[in-house]
Order: sequence, then structure tokens, then C-alpha cells
Amino acid sequence: MRNRKIHTLVIILFCFCSITEAKKLPGFIITEQNDTIHGEVQVHTFNRRTGAYVFSGIDLEWCYLNVSFRKSGKARFKYYLPEQLKGYHFSFEGQDYIFHQFQIQYKSLVNSECNKYQFLNLIKRTPKESIYRAQRYMMMPVNEVAIDLGYYPNMLVPEYNYYRHTNGNDRIIKHSKQ
Repeated sequence: MRNRKIHTLVIILFCFCSITEAKKLPGFIITEQNDTIHGEVQVHTFNRRTGAYVFSGIDLEWCYLNVSFRKSGKARFKYYLPEQLKGYHFSFEGQDYIFHQFQIQYKSLVNSECNKYQFLNLIKRTPKESIYRAQRYMMMPVNEVAIDLGYYPNMLVPEYNYYRHTNGNDRIIKHSKQ
């Protein structure tokens, strides 16, 4: 009887580990020299900050900060930061995810934090402009307004920043939404 319980537990753990494994999706990167290199992009099925499984399929939060990529025929993945690539692309369940590198200006007292490179996700493109999105999680502060809105104290809440890039103009305009 005890062996049966152990076997059942091992099978459950094996199934859970295979579900939470990062997905290896077909895609490509664009180098600073405008070379396109085809291979696989590794995207996680769990949130690396909270450890929670993402039921929608993949966690995009870290896709804005770095990309794990391996060339076709290679065994190991290599991490790239936005400073190293012009962009990357992968497909998941029939949807294309396109990320481009941008230098974002922030207000900060520390000079090195004022201009940061980041990947932004292209969500809409027209002949005149492109709309990009960035996502990050913020800790919800403990206050009465947050509790009235249904948030728990210290709960992680997604923040979405939208950027409009006018074609022919490198300036991007930020719009925020929580």
C-alpha cells in the first residue's frame, strides 16, 4: 500500500514538473548588425517572481527584460539583454509575439537609471504608427482604497505601459494603465 502511494506521488510530481517546464518555441532574434538568426526562444510557463503557474500558457513579464535563445542545431540557450539585440520574435498557439528594443527615459535621481533599454511588445501596427506594450508587476500597498477595490495587502498587481511610436520618428509617447 505504501509503495502505491509513493508511485502515485512520483507520477503526480513528474506530470507537474513537465507542465511547469519552460516552453521552447520557434522564433528568431535580430542582432545589432541586422542579422536574423533562427532558432528557439525559451518562454516560461510560470511566473519567475512569484513561482505561480500561468494558466494562460506563458509568462510574458520577463520577455520585456531579456530573452533566452538558442540557434538551430545548438544545445544551450544563451540570455540576451535589450542592449544586445534589436529585437526578437516567437509564436505560441497561433499568435505572434514581436519584441523590439527601445531606449526608455525614466525620471530618476540616479543618472544611470534615467535611460534604460527595454524590449517592448508590438501589439498593433498601422502605416502611420505602431503601438507597443510593456508589463511589470507592482506590489499593491496596504491602504483602504486598495482593500475596497478587492486587492489584498502586498498583492502583486500588473501594470501595463503603452507606447506609441510614430513611423519615421524615433520618439515614443507613454500611456500607463493599471
